[in-house]
Amino acid sequence: MSGAAVLQGRFGCEIERNPDSGVSLTRTFAQYGWNGEDFLSFNLSRLQWEASAGSAVPITRKWNRDQDITMETKKYMEDICVIDLLDSLEAEESQETG
Repeated sequence: MSGAAVLQGRFGCEIERNPDSGVSLTRTFAQYGWNGEDFLSFNLSRLQWEASAGSAVPITRKWNRDQDITMETKKYMEDICVIDLLDSLEAEESQETG
């Protein structure tokens, strides 16, 4: 292999504020790209990684066998991402009012 290779990761969540001051998780994503092309992504409802390219199949199989990776990704998407997003929104709101 010659030249540079680029691995990109994109992780996030979208929430909606409820009238009762709670929030609902509306969308999550965990995706990797390789050299500018989609590579693999995590399907939260199925709790598994899915290959977007043939070259991602070996790592997808490996990660799907590793329950630690699966559960850490799930925890990030459902909990940590939401907490971090709420903290960021609160900080932004306090700057706007302060």
